Amino acid sequence: MAQKEIETRLTERKFRSKDLNKIADKYLASNALHTWTEDFIDEDTGEIVSIERNEVIMQRGTLLTPDKVSELNFFFQTGDLKDVEVTTQARPGIVHDFYAACLCEASVSNFPAGTKKYLLHATSIGQAYAIIEDYLELFSSGQNTVKGLKSLGEYSYLRPNKETDEDELREVVPFYKAQVEIIYIDDVHSEEKPAKDTFKYILQANDVKEVNDIVRQRLAVAEQRMKERGDRILKTSTVAAQPYPISEIVPRAFSDEYIKRDEQN
Repeated sequence: MAQKEIETRLTERKFRSKDLNKIADKYLASNALHTWTEDFIDEDTGEIVSIERNEVIMQRGTLLTPDKVSELNFFFQTGDLKDVEVTTQARPGIVHDFYAACLCEASVSNFPAGTKKYLLHATSIGQAYAIIEDYLELFSSGQNTVKGLKSLGEYSYLRPNKETDEDELREVVPFYKAQVEIIYIDDVHSEEKPAKDTFKYILQANDVKEVNDIVRQRLAVAEQRMKERGDRILKTSTVAAQPYPISEIVPRAFSDEYIKRDEQN
């Protein structure tokens, strides 16, 4: 008995076409879109502004049965569709990137130095791997193996101050994790059942006292915004801080090169 082929991305065939015979019994790899441009006059400047409009004719993942192929053919004939992207595999699942660039932790085994952990910003785990691989090849020595990558999406990175030299900061200042809670009353919550916001930070500081000072400065801004919108703060907890064994942070500007490139694609 012949062994059934295992379906993976490696065996998938994906292509664009308007040939009805070629697309029959395939799946739409992306939404079939009718795209057009509308012009309107900007009332402030008097200039003509063009806006691209899109209408979804058929959803990604649709199996192109004879009826669906006939439906698409109508739009081919009217010129509303030039072609469609199809695939040989049904892929109902959708994998999203992070909603925004967030902190990621990379665990790297280096020979002969041993295991090191890096922080970096990325919009997906795949992008994070590309960033750390590039960074290690450029700025480390020896043999490196990326052992693990994970998102730290609930944490924000705080710099001690804008004047601190980034190279000096990466080399000598230790890392900490810090957490603090603000309990408050707003339009929805009462003093009996107050609201609670938890703030989690990763930062570099020389000691716990400096961690507290840096976090308190950031919290002062958050508390001021809460008061401006009418919230009443009941309590702000003490800052809970602990050392975080990170060897180095990849400069944000380095990560941003990848983030900007992927946003444009």
